[in-house]
Amino acid sequence: MTNVPPRSAKSGPTRVLWVMQHAGFVRYFESAIEALAAGGHQVRVVLEEPRNKLDERTAADELVARLPGVTLEDMPPIPETRSRAYAQALRAIRDTLRYRGREYDAAPEMRARSERFVPASVLGLVRIVALGGRAAVSLGDRLCAAVDHAFPPHPFFARFLEGTGADVVVATPSVNFGSDQSDILRAAAGLGMRTAAAVPSWDNLTTKGRLAWVPDRVLVWNAAQVEEAVTLHGVPRERVAPCGAPVFDHWFDWEPSRDREAFCREVGLDPARAYVLYLGSSLFLAPYESEFVAEWVTELRAARDPALARAGVLIRPHPTNTQQWNSAGLELFPGLAIWPARPGNPSTLAFRQDFFDSLFHAAAVVGVNTSAQIEAAILRRPVLAAPVVEQTRFGARTLHFAHLAGGGEPMAWTAPDWETHFEQLKTALGTPGVADQRSDRFVARFVRPHGRDRTAGSVVAGALLDLAVAPLAANASPTPAAWFVRALAWGPGAPLVWLFAHHTIPAWTLALRTLFAGVVGVAAPAYRIVEAAGGWKAQVRRRWRDRLVHRAVRHRRTPGPGASAGRAARRSWRAVSRQTERMPKRIARGWRVARRESSRTASRGLKRVRRDSSRVARALARLGARLLRARAEP
Repeated sequence: MTNVPPRSAKSGPTRVLWVMQHAGFVRYFESAIEALAAGGHQVRVVLEEPRNKLDERTAADELVARLPGVTLEDMPPIPETRSRAYAQALRAIRDTLRYRGREYDAAPEMRARSERFVPASVLGLVRIVALGGRAAVSLGDRLCAAVDHAFPPHPFFARFLEGTGADVVVATPSVNFGSDQSDILRAAAGLGMRTAAAVPSWDNLTTKGRLAWVPDRVLVWNAAQVEEAVTLHGVPRERVAPCGAPVFDHWFDWEPSRDREAFCREVGLDPARAYVLYLGSSLFLAPYESEFVAEWVTELRAARDPALARAGVLIRPHPTNTQQWNSAGLELFPGLAIWPARPGNPSTLAFRQDFFDSLFHAAAVVGVNTSAQIEAAILRRPVLAAPVVEQTRFGARTLHFAHLAGGGEPMAWTAPDWETHFEQLKTALGTPGVADQRSDRFVARFVRPHGRDRTAGSVVAGALLDLAVAPLAANASPTPAAWFVRALAWGPGAPLVWLFAHHTIPAWTLALRTLFAGVVGVAAPAYRIVEAAGGWKAQVRRRWRDRLVHRAVRHRRTPGPGASAGRAARRSWRAVSRQTERMPKRIARGWRVARRESSRTASRGLKRVRRDSSRVARALARLGARLLRARAEP
């Protein structure tokens, strides 16, 4: 059911401008956009990036075409400025510093991933700051935030927002590494518009960057994310609104599109046997997932219980992590199927319907760490996590997994070893409804905190309508000392921006280019001095030449022993004059050739490094494929 929110106290329809990073985020708030359109309000969705990796733009266009008052467009390109580059560099440093907190001591993979967004030289500075402990990290973060907020937003955003006439400006996801969305929200607040940051997923507050600027509202799923927004991002508690998970609204009303027998025959399983659905995780969270699944299926087929050993297994890869399953050799196991084998578009109705059917007909669900485990709980299916020791080995340790397996009432069944894990799986397969109460409590707490019968999309829409008539809470005006902070920051900011602009170039190329630039920079003033003095030298040279010519002419008029000496002197002087006149031109030509050859050498070396690295990567890929094929052979 769709709960249509009432109109706000504002006269006329509310105009919502929703800025999203790309079209893939539209499906996360599809039910909220539908609720706003059903209430007669206007929604203008603006995409920062024209990405269509999984054909998500097509699905977004189809949604907009059937909803009145909803439009979809691309944001114009943003001009590059030094202040924008400086702000992005500061935000990247802040995003890296936040992972130096004690919360991430048990998640080294998350900390290592955050270091990819800063150059090695800046990363060294971050590590030095981290040696000072939590107090030094907090001081560095506050210093970067003060400098970031001292610079005004890019004037492009104010010009863009003035033409929209929006009452509320929403940004999604708002917490990406080095995102521009904080500047968009700041510019909107400076124009008197209400601002909101809508967090799309359950892991964004712990696996992405920092919320660089606090808007009027931060829309999250539940009370657990409220605590994350307050403790990890410094958002005042009164500005955080738990609204539920709009991305899962359709799961509460759907019915399967085919019966169990037809579905099992389509995917290649025996309909007479119950099957376990294995839900794949993303590449970052489970880079060696196919290896773990091979060991898991081996242990499952060796179980002493016949029903457990003969149970069917359906593996559903993550949409962005299907490649490793193609050469895993799992098709050799009996009663196992991988479906779908190719990546699909999670935004399409057909993809979601197939996913719903695979969950609905499953007897139990197993996974490492994926949001699909939440969807299984909505359908009241038993959710089993991988054994703890295996999850540590094959999956990245994260903070958000505690939402499933932590707390006093965990939703997922966890086990310390294989034996306990398969005992739990045996109970799940043999006892229908064993996880109903556990799943219902989790859904009420985590997915729909306002009640199972009230859609999260309607709650998000209502929160935006209430925000349109609420007092402006966010302050976007700079502090009185902002100009002084900007003046002090530009000194160290120039090399910082330069490092971030050149972080993709190898260090040896930068060093070589810097060396040549230094040599040319030192030699150029000297050459200019010589060139400036060349006029004086030319005058002196011409004066002495005239004297010699005069003497030679005089000797010529009075033949004698000095006549031959005069001719020799004139010839010698002409040769010297020609050489001295050519010398400055040759020096200038030499410097031009040196500068040109230095840049050619640097670019040529960079191309060679890229070509060699690509060859090494392809060779390693071929070697890995051969090893996997050799391992799969009986």
